[in-house]
Amino acid sequence: MIKNILKKLSLGQNLTAEETSDFVEAVAFDSITPAQLGAFIIGITAKTPTVDEMTGIVIKLRDFAHRVDFGDKNIVCSCGTGSDNSGSFNISTAAAIVCAADESTIVAKHANCAISSKCGSSNVLEELGIKLAKTPSEAKEQVENFNITFLHSPFFNTAVGKINPIRKELGMRTLFNFTGPLINPAFPTGQAFGASSDAMAEKMIQVLKNTGSKRAMIFTGIDPLIDEISVCGKTKIFRLQNGIIDSFIAEPEDFGIKKASLESLKGNDVSENARIIKGIFKNEIQGPKKDTVAINAAALFWASEKCEKLEDGLSLSYNLIETEKAFNKLEELTWQKIKQIK
Repeated sequence: MIKNILKKLSLGQNLTAEETSDFVEAVAFDSITPAQLGAFIIGITAKTPTVDEMTGIVIKLRDFAHRVDFGDKNIVCSCGTGSDNSGSFNISTAAAIVCAADESTIVAKHANCAISSKCGSSNVLEELGIKLAKTPSEAKEQVENFNITFLHSPFFNTAVGKINPIRKELGMRTLFNFTGPLINPAFPTGQAFGASSDAMAEKMIQVLKNTGSKRAMIFTGIDPLIDEISVCGKTKIFRLQNGIIDSFIAEPEDFGIKKASLESLKGNDVSENARIIKGIFKNEIQGPKKDTVAINAAALFWASEKCEKLEDGLSLSYNLIETEKAFNKLEELTWQKIKQIK
C-alpha cells in the first residue's frame, strides 16, 4: 500500500482521501520508514495537494489527537501556517492574547516550535514565561482560570510528533504547514488565521467546511506576501459561515489603518519578538505593529461570534490594548508560570 501511494505521487497522480488517511495511520503505527515519510511529504507537496487529500489527512490526524473537549462552548484559534518568509513577529500569538483579554471569549491556540522560521509560537510563549498545556486536563484548567490555553502540538498530536522531525530536516514549506491549523485538538468552533498561499487558503477553508467548522476566516496578505490580515497592502480573505464560503479583498484603508511597509512588521529572534509583544501591550509600541495585532484579533472576535463586522472587532481590540487589559492578561499568564515554579 505504501509503495503504491509513493509510486502514484512520483507520477504526479492524485490520491484519494482514503489513501492519505491510510498513510497517516501507517505513520501513527510506525509502519513506514523515515525515507518513505520524506518521500511522501515531498511528493504530495510538489504536485500540490487536493482538497480530498487534505481532508483525508486532517480527519486521520484528528483521530490520533488527544482530544480536549470543551463541550458546546465556542472556542477560537488563531494558529496559522507560518512559512511566509516575511520575518514578522508572532502576530497571531499576540492576537490570541488580545482576544482572551475580552474575558467572554475562550481561546485554545494551537502552538508549535519553529519548523521553517526563526521563532515559532511555542518558542515566544516560553520566552514570555507562559506555560504550554501538555495534557487535556491542563488545557481545561487554564481555560477555567484564564479563558485561554496554548496547546503545544507535539503533546497532543501523536502522528504529527513523528512527522515534525522529518519536516525540520527538510527545512522547507510543505503540505503540513497547511494542515497544522486544521488539527487543533480542541476542535475549535471558530478559526481566524493566515495562510502563506491564497490558493492553499481556498483549499483549507473547504477542508474546514468538510470537517464541520462553524465559522472560519482564512487570509493571505498579497503583494507583499504575509500570512496575516495585512497592513501593508491587499488581503485576500476567505470566509466560512453557515456552511457557505465566500471571499473578498480588503485593504488597510478599509479599516481606517494607514498602509505600512513590511519592514515595519519585522521581528527577529525569540527575545526580540517577546519584547515587541510586551511593548505593544504596554502601549510603548504604536503604529503598524499595534495595528496589525488589532486587526487580526478583530478576525478572531468575528470567529467567536463576538461581532459581525471586522470594524467592530477592531474597535474592541484597540480598546483592550490601550486600556492595558491585554497586558494584564499577559501578566496573568506569566504569573501562572511563576506560581508553578514556586
